Amino acid sequence: MASANQVKVERRDDGSLYVAKETWSDTIPADTIDHWIDWYAQMHKQHGYDGYREMSEALRAAKAS
Repeated sequence: MASANQVKVERRDDGSLYVAKETWSDTIPADTIDHWIDWYAQMHKQHGYDGYREMSEALRAAKAS
């Protein structure tokens, strides 16, 4: 079972990705996944919050699979 602190990523039938961490969740349309990978990486650079880095990495891994 995944920890509440881990990022959960599920691919939906329409190609979008459902992402969740703790109390936050979102569904990212397939055609904007690259934008969100970059956005989370940039937010990590700006704010240093590891959750942003984790989201970027999780989305990148899900996209590759």
